[in-house]
Amino acid sequence: MSKRSKEINEESGSQNDSSRKSFLAPWQLPNNLMTIAELAELIGLSVQTIYNMVGQRRIPHVKVGRLLRFDKRLIDDWLKTNTVMPLSDLRR
Repeated sequence: MSKRSKEINEESGSQNDSSRKSFLAPWQLPNNLMTIAELAELIGLSVQTIYNMVGQRRIPHVKVGRLLRFDKRLIDDWLKTNTVMPLSDLRR
């Protein structure tokens, strides 16, 4: 930490680290977040269709500033809950 940064921290005194917002640069995002293009390729839908679903809040997504990202685990869960099983499996 630079000398000036330390001075600013000491001047603010009453603020603790948890009250400060931290921002991540795009290259600092967690590995489990996918871009819209990666998601489109994964589930076989067009990018425009995914944008439409985001606008309708039909698919789980994360906004990181202006960036739109998709958590792999949430997408996997969403796919499982939206899977329609065939009737033949239900009758058994």
